[in-house]
Amino acid sequence: MRLRRHAVLKPLVADEVLVSVGVGPRGEAYAVWASPQAHTALSGRITNRGGASFAVTRTDEPVPARVTVHDPDLVDAIAVAELSLAHLFVQPLPHGQILLVGARCRWHPDEPEHNAVIVDAQGATVSTATVGDGVQHVMTTASGAIWTAYSDEGVYGNYGWGLPGPAPIGRPGLLKWTPDLRPDWRYPIESDLGRISDCYAMNLDGEDAWVCYDTDFPLVRVDGPGHLSGWRTGISGVRAFVVADAQVAFVGGYRDDDRVVVADLVGQELVVSRTERIVWPSGHHNRRAEVFARGAELHVFSDTHWFRADLGDP
Repeated sequence: MRLRRHAVLKPLVADEVLVSVGVGPRGEAYAVWASPQAHTALSGRITNRGGASFAVTRTDEPVPARVTVHDPDLVDAIAVAELSLAHLFVQPLPHGQILLVGARCRWHPDEPEHNAVIVDAQGATVSTATVGDGVQHVMTTASGAIWTAYSDEGVYGNYGWGLPGPAPIGRPGLLKWTPDLRPDWRYPIESDLGRISDCYAMNLDGEDAWVCYDTDFPLVRVDGPGHLSGWRTGISGVRAFVVADAQVAFVGGYRDDDRVVVADLVGQELVVSRTERIVWPSGHHNRRAEVFARGAELHVFSDTHWFRADLGDP
């Protein structure tokens, strides 16, 4: 699978640095930028006496940030005057609105932290909500449906969720929300395909959500109304996957980020046809690159460099 150079993300203001990036339903990129000082706050971690490091849930004080839209060149920018969420996901919503989600949130007896905010095209806050701790993936559809998938901490509880607080919001492992952040659907914990312990990879193809998760890494499709289809894969450590018709390509593994396993969906069976490699343009190999999938399209961001590959590419 050969990556091709697609664009270089550039800020609207020269001294702003990239905080977070996401891919929208049309394959456009959404980037969050901030000053170096604000970037530090938005990416903060706390190290305890034992040396363990934990992600902060919020900044000490709100900081200004900017969301830019690239298709692939810069086409729009929205200034957000005050942003408090740390470790951000960014996605578009209809009518020019932007969804920002913080990966972590604490439960408090009076009220859990709100770790999702919707801003309008002028950067003003429209609404906020709690979507749970341990958010691993956030993706939206063209209609505005919001899908969130969770890590093991989001499923089993941390930061007060589960003990002493209530069951984690992310306990099902995958949730669908309405465009105004009301819960709409939850993955069935007792599914025959096995429960989601840690959602490694997610893909949205139109209004359908696809996931690949631990335990056992099945490939599961959830159509718009919430009907499940699933295939056993035998492929572990998947970072991302792309789908087209009855073909799927799994990217990455526990010890091999550039592995690509191509398989065909034949009825209820997943049949591996070949194993390939990610081929990077010269000089841009980055094992810490961020990888996103939308249908048959793979998007890879190495710092501000944006690469793409399609499942149907030669």
